[in-house]
Amino acid sequence: MDSEHEPTDTPSEAAPASAPAGAPASAPAPRTRVMSRPAEPGAPLTCLLKMADDYLAAGDWHQAVEMYFSIIADEPEAAEAAMARKHLLEIGGWYQRAGEPHQARSLYERLL
Repeated sequence: MDSEHEPTDTPSEAAPASAPAGAPASAPAPRTRVMSRPAEPGAPLTCLLKMADDYLAAGDWHQAVEMYFSIIADEPEAAEAAMARKHLLEIGGWYQRAGEPHQARSLYERLL
């Protein structure tokens, strides 16, 4: 079986050269996501979610967080909004474990 072409969701081998401002120092390595097929044409929320995930994987936490909140604000009932909320809760947990509860609280309060 050729696992090279199977979709994966695994931590990348190396962390980014420098963490973006506001990112917890002890955050897990960014995740690399390989899509088995591109998003369907005409699915802008799916494309935006993928873009936000790519920002997160590249270590640009600030841009990812803002895109996730934008998706939630635009279509709060969409499946992509549910995924954005999930990612934001994970990021909040990373901030808590990194000893930055004020950052976590900020995310959690924006999700209310």
